[in-house]
Amino acid sequence: MIEEVERIAQRILSRETQRREEALALRRQNPDFFLKINPVVPSGRFGAVDGGLLAYEYMGFELIAVRAVGVRYTYGAGHLASVDYYPSPSPPPRFFPYDMPLEEENVGPLRSLTRLLVEIGTAVDFLRNTDLDMLFLDGSILPQLVDKPRGGDSELKRLYRRVIDLYRQLFATAKERGVVLAGVVKDSKGSRLSTYLGAPPYRDASWLHYAMEVGEMTRPIPYADKPEDQATLKDLGTDLAAHVWVFFLKASDLDRPFRVEFYSEDPRLGERIAEVLLPLSQVNRMYTIPPFLLEADIRARLVKQSLSYYKELLDRRLGAMYNFFRMRGANKPF
Repeated sequence: MIEEVERIAQRILSRETQRREEALALRRQNPDFFLKINPVVPSGRFGAVDGGLLAYEYMGFELIAVRAVGVRYTYGAGHLASVDYYPSPSPPPRFFPYDMPLEEENVGPLRSLTRLLVEIGTAVDFLRNTDLDMLFLDGSILPQLVDKPRGGDSELKRLYRRVIDLYRQLFATAKERGVVLAGVVKDSKGSRLSTYLGAPPYRDASWLHYAMEVGEMTRPIPYADKPEDQATLKDLGTDLAAHVWVFFLKASDLDRPFRVEFYSEDPRLGERIAEVLLPLSQVNRMYTIPPFLLEADIRARLVKQSLSYYKELLDRRLGAMYNFFRMRGANKPF
């Protein structure tokens, strides 16, 4: 066993050495792709929305609980002036019992779409009812291919269309209210930048860790070269997807760069977003994430007790109803 661990360790070290050398070579070949950021003193109203989910099977139903919370941090002259929540600091979860036939491949999309139904819906309402300068989602600002049902029940397809419509409302509302819409993907596993630059097929965050210096961002690139070739982007509308940009920001030498997506007709907006995010993401050198996103994550998180309590209430209610129907049946003549 020790020998096996040693072999794995040597393989990882060898791969990381190679990755570092290739990353530095790529930086030398593309010096203008890495931009130094001048952080600004935080001032303004920055919002974040995140959602939490729990799910399990109950008497043939797929029972899903979702909670989404919006958080607004208001800064003045570099100091946090106030914190507000939407709709509240700890809203009760919403419960969804699904009794539809599901192929195994559609269980994941059902759960993800249900979370997005609440999370993106909350983001739209948050935008409409709160004064913000920037709104950040925890994750991508676009629907993902894995969320699209593979065939399956018509109810699942209707759910997907409802979520796509909410995304359209989100973009339209942000534009109408003049709010910068962006998303932070903390543990990005994609290789969009690698493909764009013709780099080795590594995960972007892994080689950028070696290529980037602290306080740098990558030059924004389009989210997709051909949005019309991606099913979910085509469903959303290629006119919207074509104006989504991607960059990476490195806020610490002890954490990997994180991916930022934003919606704008002008990619130069990315520098303004990075100037805001950089100082706010350096509070913890080992976990670089803006505090308002971390707060939204904590507030939206659900624990197993949330479903356990709901299940206990269901058990009691169903037990009482079952006894009621059994008694009525016993009194019926044959």
